[in-house]
Amino acid sequence: MRLNPRLSEEKFKDYKDLGLISLETFYPSGKSIATPIDYHKVDAKLYASTAQTTHKIKRLRKNPKATVALCNYRGKLKSDKVEVTVHIMGDDEEEKGKEMIQAIQKKFINRIFYLFNRAPRFYLEIS
Repeated sequence: MRLNPRLSEEKFKDYKDLGLISLETFYPSGKSIATPIDYHKVDAKLYASTAQTTHKIKRLRKNPKATVALCNYRGKLKSDKVEVTVHIMGDDEEEKGKEMIQAIQKKFINRIFYLFNRAPRFYLEIS
């Protein structure tokens, strides 16, 4: 099922080009866990990056449905939650993901996370 691009634009209308979102993923039991991550907005989609070893990847492989909301660095929500589908970008899409994330890395280059976390990455497309 493809999302109507117009609906996606409205879904993320309050989101800036760069920022921080709380990505809430779900266990098979239905329990949820939220993690603040940096994002980059392009057209009607959000792009994010996470280490391949994180548990959110395991949860997203089982259930790509999630929620996002604008938040601060501690994860305190600044907006209402929005239901989304998260696509883990494959090897053939890795270059596109890297391009999208470069904007985040340039803006937040001094952040300890990017300086010390050298683990292989997965790129996420959120729509």
